[in-house]
Amino acid sequence: MLKTSRRLLGALAGREKLRWVVDLGLLLTMTLCVSSGVLISRSALPAMGLHPRPDGFWTSLHTTTADITLFMVAIHGALNWRWILTVGRRMLRLGRRPPTVQA
Repeated sequence: MLKTSRRLLGALAGREKLRWVVDLGLLLTMTLCVSSGVLISRSALPAMGLHPRPDGFWTSLHTTTADITLFMVAIHGALNWRWILTVGRRMLRLGRRPPTVQA
């Protein structure tokens, strides 16, 4: 995977590299956030019969990764703003189509 990532990053232009790095970081932080969220949940693990001891590490990790994830989602949205606008406009146009007349 590392070799493929190096080759991929070498082939991408500057903005595309940044998008790739942000998306990879977003994947990692969201994975940590969800995983730690399940571990600190008061209902998820007990529902499966597991009763972990409360630990400040997991709560701290969850809070930190949640903050980083929100920041990275904003960066992700800014980097993909043109695409978001294009798709949004296309969706609005599809919603305004006149009804078809059936004979």
